[in-house]
Amino acid sequence: MKNKRRVINLIFLVVSILLILSFFALLLSFEVKISDKEIFEIIDEKRQDTIVCTYYSGSIPFGVMVMQGFSSDQISIKSIVMEFNLQGFHVLTFDYSGHGRSSGFIDFNNTATDIQAQQIQQVKEVFKSLAGLNDSQIVLIGQSYGARIALQEQTFDSLAVAGLILIGAQINLDVENKVDVFTGVFDLELDWIINLGTNNPKTNITILTGIWDDVLPPKGALLLYEKLINDSYSSVGSYYMGTNNLSRELILFERVFHNYEIYSSKIIQTAIERAANFFGLDLEEVNYISVTKWRNISWLMIIIGFYTFFISSSSLLNNRKLENQKPRDSFNFEIQKANKFFLAKTITFFLSIPIMILISMLFLVLGMDLPLLAISYTGLFFGLGITELLFYWKGKMIGIKGEWQIDTIFKKPNKIDFKNLGLILSFFLVILIFISFFTHTGLWFFFPIRKIPWLVILTPFSSIGFYISIKQLKMISKDKEKFFINLLGFMGIILSLILIVIILAFVFGFIGIIIGIFEISMILGFIVLFGILLNKISRNDFLTAFILAFLLLWLVLPQSVVFRNPLY
Repeated sequence: MKNKRRVINLIFLVVSILLILSFFALLLSFEVKISDKEIFEIIDEKRQDTIVCTYYSGSIPFGVMVMQGFSSDQISIKSIVMEFNLQGFHVLTFDYSGHGRSSGFIDFNNTATDIQAQQIQQVKEVFKSLAGLNDSQIVLIGQSYGARIALQEQTFDSLAVAGLILIGAQINLDVENKVDVFTGVFDLELDWIINLGTNNPKTNITILTGIWDDVLPPKGALLLYEKLINDSYSSVGSYYMGTNNLSRELILFERVFHNYEIYSSKIIQTAIERAANFFGLDLEEVNYISVTKWRNISWLMIIIGFYTFFISSSSLLNNRKLENQKPRDSFNFEIQKANKFFLAKTITFFLSIPIMILISMLFLVLGMDLPLLAISYTGLFFGLGITELLFYWKGKMIGIKGEWQIDTIFKKPNKIDFKNLGLILSFFLVILIFISFFTHTGLWFFFPIRKIPWLVILTPFSSIGFYISIKQLKMISKDKEKFFINLLGFMGIILSLILIVIILAFVFGFIGIIIGIFEISMILGFIVLFGILLNKISRNDFLTAFILAFLLLWLVLPQSVVFRNPLY
């Protein structure tokens, strides 16, 4: 039976490796198609921030600027970039201040987008020079936050572009939607939004949004459309052409939610068709052959491949001799009553929240501009680790029996196992390099060099929570080596992530909760599975915890917008 199980695991292991490599090769083949690009920097005229831009050279005398959503970077919109560039369009993207690889910060009233709108105008001038275009040969495309600033830019820019394509625009005209309470800006009170109409901005506009979008839900999209036509949808319909020959159009898409809009082949194809109309191109000239669907499939297959690889590898290592070669652990506990143990972990989780707040306040007092999302993760993990460490040390963790000679943690090991250390670091390096290339294909966010100091600062704090989880994982696995039971050791981290999602849901709505849970579950699942596998071969729990914390922050920090410290 054991041999049969081993053979099955070997088959899954081989299949997972083939799955990862083959679909990653397919993704790279798409990347090669848009390799004619130039990455450059400009200096923001007002704030002196360094703005990182990417220009993709085209073959026809038309171009698009694509603006991503809040907390995203220009890598995340690569599906749109790729489809337009493959049609011959010149394309330009850039990271706003405080986002991605650009320097600077944003204020807490993040929907006050004057600075970002002015950056579009400045970058557009560079784009025109690089591509040899004028404003009438350019279309601005934005999603969510990017749609908002694209629309705002055209309200004050005297040089109108050929058109705007607004995908799930982050503009709230619905008095029943209280999202403004959290953003600090009330859209119905902003002059540039109040003055929107049939002649402002003086360009063609198409609004694209998903039925399941809860940032610009159908009701919000309808209100924005009616604002732009100065009339009701019922009397005009979904398309309006004014006496000034400026069009306004609203298109809704079934079964598309906000976060998926930049990956939707239906929306991207519609965007290409509308851009062609704005430029007066014959639709037959737009030979749309979607690579977006294949990119989506490739990402899914690679994720499945990684999950399968970690699970099958862990199963193969269950009976290895290395387990018996590990040094004796002073963390000697056994679970007596699982329900009480769960209760204890829940209590320690809630006790860790004040510590998270104190950590955040510490960085504020030190005068640092803050990547708040990453600090939230770190504060919760650090608080969770410290709280549970104290509970174990003082014998207050209910539902278990045993002891922990905590002083042995700080004793210098008699001998360093360099062979095991080299194995762990090599394995980690391979995973890290692959993740870096994988995220660069556009599914996630690329790690910016400028956030390395935060990676160095936050990793030791976060690793404490992982260290305790690893100890608990070993405790839980003493009697049963079943995969799902191993996850119990990470229960505190799971609760931490769920709390973050719930907080964000107040801003992004119910569907935002579901998508947020899914995205964080993907990250958490990857980290947990990698941690379980790493724990099978590592003889140093400190090193394992540090690697897991490092990897988590490597994935989280790129999404963490840098906010200006409100105390300075």
